Parts: sequence; structure tokens; C-alpha cells
Amino acid sequence: DESPVVIWHPCAPDPSTAGTDTGTELDTTEALALLEQLHLARVRSLILSGSDPMARSDFFKIIARARELDLNVLLSTDGSRLTGMNAVKLAAYGLDYVGIQIDGLQYTHNHVQRSRHAYQRALRGLRAARNA
Repeated sequence: DESPVVIWHPCAPDPSTAGTDTGTELDTTEALALLEQLHLARVRSLILSGSDPMARSDFFKIIARARELDLNVLLSTDGSRLTGMNAVKLAAYGLDYVGIQIDGLQYTHNHVQRSRHAYQRALRGLRAARNA
């Protein structure tokens, strides 16, 4: 029986607080243990999403372990930390999907993200992903 497993953590209402530890976030040891449990449960795909999952200091460690466990890894991000170097790293891990959230044209996107530079960062991330 193959059923999806969903582990949900709400996005921060203020994107500028993304990556801020609220005390409810899994630490690295817990996150890696969860990957082991997902693997044992025969979960095949891991979707990392939220405003910016790349805000975690252990982001690439989690991806590396997920790939070692042969999980499909999909990333949905606001693109703010998707630099050229990070895009190359993601490509090296062979992610199955990278999606960058764009909420509309520049004014709308910046308003939704509560940042006057969010649109430019998202486009920069999009270009970096495309060029990796």
C-alpha cells in the first residue's frame, strides 16, 4: 500500500522570519532520523517546501542523506537563497524538481512576500537554477 506522508509546518506569515527557529523545528539529528523512518516506510519522495527551506543550515546535509536513501527530492522555494553556487550543488544531488514561487508581477510579488527585493531575488534564483 503506497500512501503519501505529509509533514506540515506552517510558513512564517512574515517571510523575513523564514529560517527562524521557533522551537518546533526538527533539529539535524531529528530530521535525519525522520528520513530513515520515511525510507523504512517506503516513502519514495520528499518535498522540501515553505518560504525558503534553504534557510536551514543543514539543508544540504538533509538532501545528501535523502538521496543516499534513494528518495526523490523535490524543492519548492522562494528562490532567495538559490545562488549560482547553490544551484550547482542542487544539480549535483540530482533533485527531481525545483520550483520557485512567484506570486505575480514585481509589485504583487514584493507585496505578498513583504520585501521590496523579493521579486528580483526570485528571478535571480530562477536564472541560477536554469543555468545549473
